[in-house]
Amino acid sequence: MANPEHLAIIKQGVEVWNHWRDDNPEIEPDLSQCCLKDLDLSKAMFNNTNLSKAILVDNNFTEAKFYKANLNQATLGRSILDRAYVVETNLDKAQLRETSLIACDLSRSNLFFANLHNANLTKANLFLTNLTKAYFFKANLTQASFYCTQLAQTDLEGAILTGALIKDCNISSANLKNIICDYIYLKHNEQERRPHHKNYQPGDFTKLYQKTIEIVELYFNSGINWEAFLHSFRKFRIECNNSELCVKAIEVRFDLVVIHVAVPKKFSKARVETFIEDEYQIKLKSLEKEYKQQLKIKDEEIKNINAEYHTNLMEIIKQIANQPIEYKIEYLMSKTYQNHYGSGDNIAGNKNISNNTFISPELKQVGDDFQLILDNLKQVYNPNTEQGKEKIVNEAIQRVESNTNLVKRAFSASEKALFTYLKSRFISPLQSAFLAALEDWQKNKQ
Repeated sequence: MANPEHLAIIKQGVEVWNHWRDDNPEIEPDLSQCCLKDLDLSKAMFNNTNLSKAILVDNNFTEAKFYKANLNQATLGRSILDRAYVVETNLDKAQLRETSLIACDLSRSNLFFANLHNANLTKANLFLTNLTKAYFFKANLTQASFYCTQLAQTDLEGAILTGALIKDCNISSANLKNIICDYIYLKHNEQERRPHHKNYQPGDFTKLYQKTIEIVELYFNSGINWEAFLHSFRKFRIECNNSELCVKAIEVRFDLVVIHVAVPKKFSKARVETFIEDEYQIKLKSLEKEYKQQLKIKDEEIKNINAEYHTNLMEIIKQIANQPIEYKIEYLMSKTYQNHYGSGDNIAGNKNISNNTFISPELKQVGDDFQLILDNLKQVYNPNTEQGKEKIVNEAIQRVESNTNLVKRAFSASEKALFTYLKSRFISPLQSAFLAALEDWQKNKQ
Protein backbone atom coordinates (compact mmCIF):
# COMPACT_ATOMS: atom_id res chain seq x y z
CA MET A 1 0.00 0.00 0.00
CA ALA A 2 1.07 3.59 -0.63
CA ASN A 3 2.76 5.58 2.09
CA PRO A 4 0.10 8.11 3.24
CA GLU A 5 2.70 10.88 3.62
CA HIS A 6 4.08 10.33 0.10
CA LEU A 7 0.57 10.20 -1.36
CA ALA A 8 -0.38 13.47 0.33
CA ILE A 9 2.69 15.20 -1.11
CA ILE A 10 2.09 14.13 -4.73
CA LYS A 11 -1.51 15.33 -4.49
CA GLN A 12 -0.20 18.82 -3.74
CA GLY A 13 1.19 19.04 -7.27
CA VAL A 14 4.38 18.57 -9.25
CA GLU A 15 6.22 21.60 -7.85
CA VAL A 16 5.78 20.50 -4.24
CA TRP A 17 6.56 16.86 -5.11
CA ASN A 18 9.76 17.64 -7.05
CA HIS A 19 10.98 20.01 -4.34
CA TRP A 20 10.44 17.28 -1.75
CA ARG A 21 12.31 14.77 -3.92
CA ASP A 22 15.26 17.17 -4.29
CA ASP A 23 15.39 17.70 -0.53
CA ASN A 24 15.12 13.96 0.24
CA PRO A 25 17.12 12.11 -2.43
CA GLU A 26 17.68 9.12 -0.13
CA ILE A 27 13.94 8.36 0.09
CA GLU A 28 12.44 5.95 -2.42
CA PRO A 29 8.74 6.90 -2.49
CA ASP A 30 6.06 4.26 -2.10
CA LEU A 31 2.91 4.99 -4.11
CA SER A 32 2.00 1.36 -4.70
CA GLN A 33 -1.69 0.61 -5.25
CA CYS A 34 -2.53 4.32 -5.12
CA CYS A 35 -5.21 5.91 -7.31
CA LEU A 36 -4.30 9.08 -9.21
CA LYS A 37 -6.61 10.18 -12.02
CA ASP A 38 -6.98 13.21 -14.29
CA LEU A 39 -3.90 14.99 -12.91
CA ASP A 40 -1.25 17.14 -14.61
CA LEU A 41 1.97 15.43 -13.51
CA SER A 42 4.14 16.60 -16.40
CA LYS A 43 7.87 16.76 -15.56
CA ALA A 44 7.26 14.99 -12.25
CA MET A 45 10.21 13.02 -10.86
CA PHE A 46 9.23 9.40 -10.18
CA ASN A 47 12.75 7.95 -10.31
CA ASN A 48 13.08 4.85 -8.07
CA THR A 49 9.42 5.18 -7.07
CA ASN A 50 7.24 2.17 -6.29
CA LEU A 51 4.06 2.53 -8.36
CA SER A 52 3.22 -1.16 -8.59
CA LYS A 53 -0.47 -1.90 -9.11
CA ALA A 54 -1.22 1.84 -9.07
CA ILE A 55 -4.25 3.23 -10.94
CA LEU A 56 -2.84 6.10 -13.04
CA VAL A 57 -5.40 6.55 -15.82
CA ASP A 58 -6.03 9.76 -17.77
CA ASN A 59 -2.99 11.57 -16.33
CA ASN A 60 -0.53 13.87 -18.10
CA PHE A 61 3.01 12.51 -17.53
CA THR A 62 4.63 14.49 -20.37
CA GLU A 63 8.43 14.63 -19.86
CA ALA A 64 8.09 12.92 -16.48
CA LYS A 65 11.00 10.78 -15.26
CA PHE A 66 10.44 7.15 -14.27
CA TYR A 67 14.07 5.99 -14.14
CA LYS A 68 14.21 2.58 -12.37
CA ALA A 69 10.62 3.03 -11.20
CA ASN A 70 8.45 0.00 -10.44
CA LEU A 71 5.23 0.09 -12.47
CA ASN A 72 4.57 -3.64 -12.25
CA GLN A 73 0.88 -4.28 -13.04
CA ALA A 74 0.16 -0.54 -12.99
CA THR A 75 -2.74 0.82 -15.05
CA LEU A 76 -1.94 3.89 -17.19
CA GLY A 77 -4.73 3.69 -19.74
CA ARG A 78 -5.26 6.85 -21.85
CA SER A 79 -2.44 8.65 -20.00
CA ILE A 80 0.13 10.82 -21.82
CA LEU A 81 3.80 9.90 -21.48
CA ASP A 82 5.14 11.86 -24.45
CA ARG A 83 8.93 12.40 -24.20
CA ALA A 84 8.93 10.73 -20.79
CA TYR A 85 12.14 9.13 -19.50
CA VAL A 86 11.14 5.54 -18.72
CA VAL A 87 14.57 3.88 -18.69
CA GLU A 88 15.30 0.62 -16.82
CA THR A 89 11.71 0.70 -15.61
CA ASN A 90 9.65 -2.33 -14.62
CA LEU A 91 6.37 -2.32 -16.59
CA ASP A 92 5.77 -6.05 -16.25
CA LYS A 93 2.10 -6.75 -17.05
CA ALA A 94 1.31 -3.03 -17.05
CA GLN A 95 -1.89 -1.82 -18.72
CA LEU A 96 -1.06 0.90 -21.28
CA ARG A 97 -4.10 0.65 -23.53
CA GLU A 98 -4.60 3.79 -25.68
CA THR A 99 -1.64 5.45 -23.93
CA SER A 100 0.38 8.13 -25.75
CA LEU A 101 4.11 7.37 -25.63
CA ILE A 102 5.33 9.63 -28.44
CA ALA A 103 9.15 9.95 -28.40
CA CYS A 104 9.17 8.16 -25.05
CA ASP A 105 12.51 6.59 -24.01
CA LEU A 106 11.72 3.02 -22.94
CA SER A 107 15.25 1.69 -23.36
CA ARG A 108 16.29 -1.27 -21.18
CA SER A 109 12.83 -1.41 -19.62
CA ASN A 110 10.78 -4.54 -19.00
CA LEU A 111 7.35 -4.66 -20.68
CA PHE A 112 6.81 -8.41 -20.38
CA PHE A 113 3.14 -9.19 -21.00
CA ALA A 114 2.31 -5.47 -21.09
CA ASN A 115 -0.90 -4.40 -22.88
CA LEU A 116 -0.36 -1.55 -25.38
CA HIS A 117 -3.50 -2.02 -27.46
CA ASN A 118 -4.00 1.09 -29.64
CA ALA A 119 -1.09 2.85 -27.92
CA ASN A 120 0.86 5.54 -29.81
CA LEU A 121 4.61 4.85 -29.70
CA THR A 122 5.66 7.07 -32.60
CA LYS A 123 9.44 7.63 -32.43
CA ALA A 124 9.67 5.65 -29.19
CA ASN A 125 13.11 4.35 -28.18
CA LEU A 126 12.94 0.58 -27.58
CA PHE A 127 16.69 -0.11 -27.29
CA LEU A 128 17.24 -3.36 -25.34
CA THR A 129 13.59 -3.26 -24.25
CA ASN A 130 11.99 -6.55 -23.26
CA LEU A 131 8.71 -6.81 -25.18
CA THR A 132 8.33 -10.56 -24.71
CA LYS A 133 4.64 -11.51 -25.05
CA ALA A 134 3.63 -7.84 -25.03
CA TYR A 135 0.37 -6.94 -26.81
CA PHE A 136 0.58 -4.19 -29.47
CA PHE A 137 -2.66 -4.81 -31.38
CA LYS A 138 -3.20 -1.83 -33.73
CA ALA A 139 -0.51 0.19 -31.94
CA ASN A 140 1.21 3.04 -33.79
CA LEU A 141 4.96 2.30 -33.93
CA THR A 142 5.81 4.71 -36.74
CA GLN A 143 9.54 5.54 -36.68
CA ALA A 144 10.01 3.59 -33.45
CA SER A 145 13.51 2.24 -32.77
CA PHE A 146 13.68 -1.56 -32.40
CA TYR A 147 17.41 -1.91 -31.64
CA CYS A 148 18.42 -5.12 -29.83
CA THR A 149 14.79 -5.35 -28.74
CA GLN A 150 13.43 -8.63 -27.36
CA LEU A 151 10.38 -9.58 -29.43
CA ALA A 152 9.77 -13.20 -28.47
CA GLN A 153 6.07 -13.96 -29.03
CA THR A 154 5.27 -10.24 -29.16
CA ASP A 155 1.83 -9.60 -30.68
CA LEU A 156 2.16 -6.86 -33.33
CA GLU A 157 -1.01 -7.72 -35.23
CA GLY A 158 -2.38 -4.71 -37.09
CA ALA A 159 0.37 -2.41 -35.80
CA ILE A 160 1.89 0.41 -37.89
CA LEU A 161 5.65 0.00 -38.45
CA THR A 162 6.31 2.48 -41.26
CA GLY A 163 9.73 4.12 -40.90
CA ALA A 164 10.74 1.98 -37.91
CA LEU A 165 14.36 1.05 -37.26
CA ILE A 166 14.72 -2.75 -37.07
CA LYS A 167 18.28 -3.62 -36.09
CA ASP A 168 19.77 -6.63 -34.28
CA CYS A 169 16.43 -8.04 -33.21
CA ASN A 170 14.52 -11.09 -34.42
CA ILE A 171 11.19 -9.55 -35.40
CA SER A 172 10.24 -12.77 -37.18
CA SER A 173 9.48 -14.36 -33.80
CA ALA A 174 6.61 -11.88 -33.29
CA ASN A 175 3.04 -12.08 -34.61
CA LEU A 176 3.18 -9.96 -37.78
CA LYS A 177 -0.34 -10.55 -39.06
CA ASN A 178 -1.85 -7.57 -40.91
CA ILE A 179 1.14 -5.32 -40.23
CA ILE A 180 0.86 -1.87 -41.86
CA CYS A 181 4.29 -0.90 -43.15
CA ASP A 182 5.44 1.13 -46.17
CA TYR A 183 9.17 0.87 -45.43
CA ILE A 184 11.70 0.30 -42.63
CA TYR A 185 15.34 1.15 -41.91
CA LEU A 186 18.08 -1.33 -41.00
CA LYS A 187 20.54 1.27 -39.66
CA HIS A 188 20.38 4.37 -37.47
CA ASN A 189 19.73 7.87 -38.85
CA GLU A 190 17.37 6.53 -41.51
CA GLN A 191 20.08 4.56 -43.31
CA GLU A 192 19.60 1.33 -45.33
CA ARG A 193 15.97 1.85 -46.29
CA ARG A 194 13.96 -1.23 -47.26
CA PRO A 195 12.66 -1.30 -49.93
CA HIS A 196 15.31 1.02 -51.36
CA HIS A 197 13.03 3.28 -53.40
CA LYS A 198 9.43 2.08 -53.58
CA ASN A 199 7.11 1.07 -50.72
CA TYR A 200 5.95 -2.34 -49.54
CA GLN A 201 2.60 -3.35 -50.92
CA PRO A 202 -0.06 -4.42 -48.38
CA GLY A 203 0.99 -7.76 -46.93
CA ASP A 204 4.56 -7.63 -48.34
CA PHE A 205 6.22 -6.95 -44.99
CA THR A 206 4.51 -9.88 -43.32
CA LYS A 207 5.34 -12.24 -46.19
CA LEU A 208 8.97 -11.12 -46.27
CA TYR A 209 9.65 -11.69 -42.59
CA GLN A 210 7.56 -14.83 -42.32
CA LYS A 211 10.12 -16.49 -44.59
CA THR A 212 12.42 -16.78 -41.58
CA ILE A 213 9.82 -18.39 -39.36
CA GLU A 214 11.42 -21.79 -39.97
CA ILE A 215 14.70 -20.65 -38.48
CA VAL A 216 16.20 -22.24 -35.40
CA GLU A 217 18.26 -19.83 -33.32
CA LEU A 218 21.11 -21.43 -31.41
CA TYR A 219 22.49 -19.28 -28.58
CA PHE A 220 26.05 -19.48 -27.26
CA ASN A 221 27.03 -17.35 -24.26
CA SER A 222 30.55 -15.88 -24.01
CA GLY A 223 31.72 -17.15 -27.38
CA ILE A 224 31.60 -20.39 -29.33
CA ASN A 225 33.96 -23.27 -30.06
CA TRP A 226 33.68 -23.57 -33.83
CA GLU A 227 35.17 -27.04 -34.07
CA ALA A 228 32.58 -28.38 -31.65
CA PHE A 229 29.76 -26.59 -33.45
CA LEU A 230 30.80 -27.79 -36.92
CA HIS A 231 31.04 -31.34 -35.61
CA SER A 232 27.51 -31.23 -34.11
CA PHE A 233 26.03 -29.51 -37.18
CA ARG A 234 27.49 -32.02 -39.65
CA LYS A 235 26.46 -34.96 -37.47
CA PHE A 236 22.85 -33.77 -37.43
CA ARG A 237 22.87 -33.29 -41.20
CA ILE A 238 24.10 -36.87 -41.65
CA GLU A 239 21.61 -38.14 -39.07
CA CYS A 240 18.72 -36.54 -40.98
CA ASN A 241 20.16 -37.31 -44.42
CA ASN A 242 19.09 -33.84 -45.49
CA SER A 243 21.25 -31.35 -47.35
CA GLU A 244 18.65 -28.56 -46.98
CA LEU A 245 19.77 -27.98 -43.41
CA CYS A 246 22.08 -24.96 -43.53
CA VAL A 247 23.44 -22.03 -41.55
CA LYS A 248 21.78 -18.84 -42.78
CA ALA A 249 23.36 -16.21 -40.57
CA ILE A 250 25.72 -15.59 -37.67
CA GLU A 251 25.31 -12.57 -35.43
CA VAL A 252 26.72 -11.17 -32.20
CA ARG A 253 24.49 -9.55 -29.59
CA PHE A 254 26.94 -8.11 -27.08
CA ASP A 255 28.59 -11.25 -25.57
CA LEU A 256 26.01 -13.60 -27.10
CA VAL A 257 26.67 -15.48 -30.37
CA VAL A 258 23.51 -16.44 -32.28
CA ILE A 259 23.59 -18.93 -35.16
CA HIS A 260 20.52 -19.04 -37.41
CA VAL A 261 19.94 -22.52 -38.83
CA ALA A 262 17.36 -22.91 -41.61
CA VAL A 263 15.34 -26.11 -41.37
CA PRO A 264 12.57 -27.56 -43.59
CA LYS A 265 9.03 -27.17 -42.25
CA LYS A 266 8.72 -30.89 -41.66
CA PHE A 267 11.51 -30.76 -39.07
CA SER A 268 10.86 -30.29 -35.38
CA LYS A 269 12.72 -27.13 -34.43
CA ALA A 270 12.92 -28.36 -30.84
CA ARG A 271 14.62 -31.56 -31.98
CA VAL A 272 17.12 -29.63 -34.11
CA GLU A 273 17.99 -27.36 -31.21
CA THR A 274 18.29 -30.18 -28.67
CA PHE A 275 20.35 -32.48 -30.91
CA ILE A 276 22.89 -29.85 -31.98
CA GLU A 277 23.29 -28.40 -28.49
CA ASP A 278 23.71 -31.85 -26.90
CA GLU A 279 26.30 -32.94 -29.48
CA TYR A 280 28.05 -29.58 -29.09
CA GLN A 281 28.45 -30.09 -25.36
CA ILE A 282 29.71 -33.66 -25.82
CA LYS A 283 32.30 -32.54 -28.37
CA LEU A 284 33.26 -29.55 -26.24
CA LYS A 285 34.03 -31.78 -23.25
CA SER A 286 36.08 -34.07 -25.49
CA LEU A 287 38.10 -31.12 -26.81
CA GLU A 288 38.66 -29.80 -23.31
CA LYS A 289 40.21 -33.13 -22.34
CA GLU A 290 42.45 -32.99 -25.39
CA TYR A 291 43.55 -29.45 -24.56
CA LYS A 292 44.34 -30.48 -21.00
CA GLN A 293 46.47 -33.41 -22.13
CA GLN A 294 48.31 -31.45 -24.80
CA LEU A 295 49.06 -28.36 -22.74
CA LYS A 296 49.45 -30.10 -19.34
CA ILE A 297 47.83 -27.32 -17.41
CA LYS A 298 45.66 -27.12 -14.33
CA ASP A 299 41.87 -27.20 -14.41
CA GLU A 300 41.62 -23.49 -13.60
CA GLU A 301 44.01 -22.47 -16.38
CA ILE A 302 42.13 -24.35 -19.08
CA LYS A 303 39.22 -21.94 -18.74
CA ASN A 304 41.47 -19.06 -19.75
CA ILE A 305 42.75 -20.98 -22.78
CA ASN A 306 39.21 -21.74 -23.91
CA ALA A 307 38.26 -18.08 -23.51
CA GLU A 308 41.12 -17.11 -25.85
CA TYR A 309 40.07 -19.89 -28.23
CA HIS A 310 36.60 -18.35 -28.59
CA THR A 311 37.75 -15.76 -31.12
CA ASN A 312 36.01 -12.41 -31.58
CA LEU A 313 33.33 -13.16 -34.17
CA MET A 314 33.07 -9.65 -35.58
CA GLU A 315 36.70 -9.69 -36.68
CA ILE A 316 36.15 -13.07 -38.32
CA ILE A 317 33.15 -11.80 -40.25
CA LYS A 318 35.18 -8.84 -41.60
CA GLN A 319 37.94 -11.19 -42.79
CA ILE A 320 35.83 -13.85 -44.47
CA ALA A 321 32.49 -12.16 -45.17
CA ASN A 322 32.52 -13.09 -48.87
CA GLN A 323 33.14 -16.81 -48.34
CA PRO A 324 30.56 -19.65 -48.06
CA ILE A 325 29.42 -20.31 -44.52
CA GLU A 326 31.23 -23.63 -44.05
CA TYR A 327 34.44 -22.13 -45.41
CA LYS A 328 34.06 -19.35 -42.83
CA ILE A 329 33.88 -21.85 -40.00
CA GLU A 330 36.79 -23.95 -41.25
CA TYR A 331 38.86 -20.80 -41.86
CA LEU A 332 38.03 -19.65 -38.35
CA MET A 333 39.24 -22.94 -36.90
CA SER A 334 42.54 -22.74 -38.76
CA LYS A 335 43.14 -19.10 -37.79
CA THR A 336 42.15 -19.81 -34.18
CA TYR A 337 44.73 -22.59 -33.86
CA GLN A 338 47.37 -20.45 -35.54
CA ASN A 339 46.80 -17.43 -33.32
CA HIS A 340 46.39 -19.55 -30.21
CA TYR A 341 49.62 -21.52 -30.46
CA GLY A 342 51.67 -19.12 -32.62
CA SER A 343 55.07 -20.19 -33.87
CA GLY A 344 58.29 -20.73 -31.99
CA ASP A 345 58.18 -19.18 -28.52
CA ASN A 346 55.45 -16.66 -29.47
CA ILE A 347 52.51 -18.53 -27.97
CA ALA A 348 50.07 -15.66 -28.59
CA GLY A 349 50.69 -15.65 -32.34
CA ASN A 350 52.22 -12.93 -34.47
CA LYS A 351 51.34 -9.33 -33.62
CA ASN A 352 52.16 -6.41 -35.86
CA ILE A 353 52.95 -3.38 -33.73
CA SER A 354 53.13 0.01 -35.37
CA ASN A 355 54.45 3.25 -33.95
CA ASN A 356 51.86 5.18 -35.95
CA THR A 357 48.93 6.52 -33.97
CA PHE A 358 45.78 4.61 -34.82
CA ILE A 359 42.45 4.64 -33.05
CA SER A 360 40.91 1.22 -33.49
CA PRO A 361 37.15 0.85 -33.99
CA GLU A 362 37.05 -1.19 -30.77
CA LEU A 363 38.70 1.62 -28.80
CA LYS A 364 36.33 4.20 -30.28
CA GLN A 365 33.35 1.98 -29.42
CA VAL A 366 34.52 1.78 -25.81
CA GLY A 367 34.65 5.58 -25.70
CA ASP A 368 31.15 5.75 -27.21
CA ASP A 369 29.87 3.29 -24.59
CA PHE A 370 31.36 5.35 -21.73
CA GLN A 371 29.81 8.52 -23.20
CA LEU A 372 26.41 6.81 -23.53
CA ILE A 373 26.49 5.92 -19.82
CA LEU A 374 27.25 9.55 -18.92
CA ASP A 375 24.54 10.89 -21.27
CA ASN A 376 21.92 8.59 -19.73
CA LEU A 377 22.82 9.62 -16.19
CA LYS A 378 22.71 13.32 -17.11
CA GLN A 379 19.01 12.75 -17.70
CA VAL A 380 18.64 11.65 -14.09
CA TYR A 381 21.02 13.95 -12.16
CA ASN A 382 21.93 17.59 -12.67
CA PRO A 383 25.49 17.69 -14.10
CA ASN A 384 25.79 21.42 -13.34
CA THR A 385 25.97 20.89 -9.57
CA GLU A 386 28.81 19.28 -7.65
CA GLN A 387 26.40 16.89 -5.97
CA GLY A 388 24.84 15.90 -9.27
CA LYS A 389 28.23 15.51 -10.94
CA GLU A 390 29.42 13.28 -8.10
CA LYS A 391 26.33 11.08 -8.36
CA ILE A 392 26.76 10.74 -12.13
CA VAL A 393 30.43 9.74 -11.81
CA ASN A 394 29.82 7.28 -8.96
CA GLU A 395 26.90 5.56 -10.70
CA ALA A 396 28.78 5.54 -14.02
CA ILE A 397 31.68 3.67 -12.39
CA GLN A 398 29.17 1.21 -10.89
CA ARG A 399 27.67 0.60 -14.34
CA VAL A 400 31.10 0.05 -15.86
CA GLU A 401 32.05 -2.35 -13.08
CA SER A 402 28.83 -4.38 -13.52
CA ASN A 403 29.24 -4.58 -17.32
CA THR A 404 31.81 -7.36 -17.61
CA ASN A 405 31.67 -7.26 -21.40
CA LEU A 406 32.53 -3.54 -21.48
CA VAL A 407 35.35 -3.98 -18.94
CA LYS A 408 36.78 -6.84 -20.97
CA ARG A 409 36.71 -4.80 -24.19
CA ALA A 410 38.10 -1.69 -22.52
CA PHE A 411 41.08 -3.30 -20.79
CA SER A 412 41.79 -6.24 -23.08
CA ALA A 413 44.50 -4.31 -24.94
CA SER A 414 46.89 -1.57 -23.82
CA GLU A 415 45.63 0.28 -20.75
CA LYS A 416 47.95 3.15 -21.66
CA ALA A 417 46.44 3.41 -25.14
CA LEU A 418 42.94 3.43 -23.65
CA PHE A 419 43.55 6.31 -21.26
CA THR A 420 45.60 8.25 -23.81
CA TYR A 421 42.67 8.09 -26.21
CA LEU A 422 40.08 8.93 -23.55
CA LYS A 423 42.08 11.92 -22.28
CA SER A 424 42.15 13.35 -25.80
CA ARG A 425 38.40 12.90 -26.11
CA PHE A 426 36.98 13.44 -22.60
CA ILE A 427 37.73 17.11 -21.92
CA SER A 428 34.62 18.48 -20.21
CA PRO A 429 34.65 18.78 -16.36
CA LEU A 430 32.20 15.87 -16.04
CA GLN A 431 34.12 13.70 -18.49
CA SER A 432 37.43 14.50 -16.77
CA ALA A 433 35.97 13.61 -13.36
CA PHE A 434 34.68 10.31 -14.75
CA LEU A 435 38.05 9.54 -16.35
CA ALA A 436 39.90 10.21 -13.08
CA ALA A 437 37.48 7.95 -11.21
CA LEU A 438 37.89 5.25 -13.87
CA GLU A 439 41.69 5.36 -13.50
CA ASP A 440 41.41 5.09 -9.71
CA TRP A 441 38.98 2.18 -10.04
CA GLN A 442 41.31 0.34 -12.41
CA LYS A 443 44.33 0.88 -10.12
CA ASN A 444 42.43 -0.37 -7.07
CA LYS A 445 41.17 -3.34 -9.06
CA GLN A 446 44.75 -4.34 -9.88
